[in-house]
Amino acid sequence: PDGWGIAIYPNGGKAVQIIKEPININHSYLANHIVEKPIDFVSKIYISHVRLKSSGKRAYQDTHPFSRELNGQDYCFAHNGTLKKAYKNALKLGKFKPIGETDSEYAFCYLMSFIENNIENWNESSFSKLYNEFRRINEFGTFNCLFSDGEYLFCYNDASGYNNLCCV
Repeated sequence: PDGWGIAIYPNGGKAVQIIKEPININHSYLANHIVEKPIDFVSKIYISHVRLKSSGKRAYQDTHPFSRELNGQDYCFAHNGTLKKAYKNALKLGKFKPIGETDSEYAFCYLMSFIENNIENWNESSFSKLYNEFRRINEFGTFNCLFSDGEYLFCYNDASGYNNLCCV
């Protein structure tokens, strides 16, 4: 009821295209168009989110998915859950800063700073490092997320099973 969005990486590229609105998806001309003409949205990776806000405003800047660029590659992120317990005191940001007011975008900016400082390329070791950071963020509340660099799609399910995220 508080917004919707979809992100794609057209033609397998490094740039993400995000379409989102801070309105109920049932009242959206854009969402209706995407459902009626899905061929217009060709990508090997899709990240979509329907928002029920628990923090932030009903505003464009607080609507998922979010994106940031790092080393010529766009990263995209959407989160389901709520972070509490003083997460801002423990999860320090680097150069990536939230535009909106959500815990979700804050967690994404934290992850981007972590990647910038700890991961040079994706391999088994770096996948484990990212998973450990997802678990660390999860300590501050409920945390399901979808995260991508256009090549890989990372799906993290909350440690307690919150909302039973599944991947098909």
